[in-house]
Amino acid sequence: MDVRWNSTYLMLKHLVPHKQTFGVFIQTQYPRAEGTPYLLTDGHWYVAEKILEFFELFYDSTVVLFGVYYPTAPLILYNLIEIAGQLKNYENDRMLRDVVIPMKSKYLKYWNDIPLLYSIAFIMDPRAKIKGFSNALRLLSSLTGTDYSAYFTSVRAAMSDMFGKYESKFGSIRLARPTHKPSTGKRKAQWGKIFGDGSTSTTSPGSGLGSVGTGGSFTVPLGRMTSASALLQAASTGESTFSLTGRIIEERMRQLKPEMVEMLTCIKDWEAADERAQHMVEDGDLQAAYEDQYLDETPAQAAV
Repeated sequence: MDVRWNSTYLMLKHLVPHKQTFGVFIQTQYPRAEGTPYLLTDGHWYVAEKILEFFELFYDSTVVLFGVYYPTAPLILYNLIEIAGQLKNYENDRMLRDVVIPMKSKYLKYWNDIPLLYSIAFIMDPRAKIKGFSNALRLLSSLTGTDYSAYFTSVRAAMSDMFGKYESKFGSIRLARPTHKPSTGKRKAQWGKIFGDGSTSTTSPGSGLGSVGTGGSFTVPLGRMTSASALLQAASTGESTFSLTGRIIEERMRQLKPEMVEMLTCIKDWEAADERAQHMVEDGDLQAAYEDQYLDETPAQAAV
């Protein structure tokens, strides 16, 4: 019977912790005759554990990239690096190499040319930017043997072109920035405990984009979502905050601290998630306001 790999992983995940119980049950229910082999041996369990270990990363990547309530495009490149590392680690494994080599060929067929959208989304993540993208391509090149230098140049050109269009359309719009009082450092330390200090090195797990660790691992802190950074920036821009989050901040709530803004936003998001209503548009005027935010003309605009 053919079984999908993710179903195989889930079955083994629930089976392996009870291997001792299954071993006793089989030996009790199916006594072994003299000279006949055991139905279930330590070698069988070794194979099952090896397959479980190999499939785990693929299952985790599938779950992360099939998320609904957070942006997944910035995570594609990170997961491609993780999968490439997994295939490289097992391509010389005596037990799995006959399976891994065709998998690596299929991987290179589909992902050797990375779609531009995923690269731009990765760069737009404030944890990565262009420097993190360069490091990611360098690591991916070492894992797959592909030269991404020309691709990196083309992505930078596409980013410059996109910024040029943005500047030509919205360059004349400038938001008034309020004058901030010098910080004593106390609030900065407080935010650093929650989101991490932006000045810390990116070589430790959980800070910045992540880096190559021992064994060629590449770590990205998934818990620090881009929306948190965007919220902090929006919460410090005075009047622009009230137009971006009008459902939370009203005229009588202009003195809310950033901590309270974040708290209210998270509570509203959790409630919407419980009701599975995050994909629903609550503010039609806000949606209409974004219709003019496209950098390229839409077919309707071009026809006018």
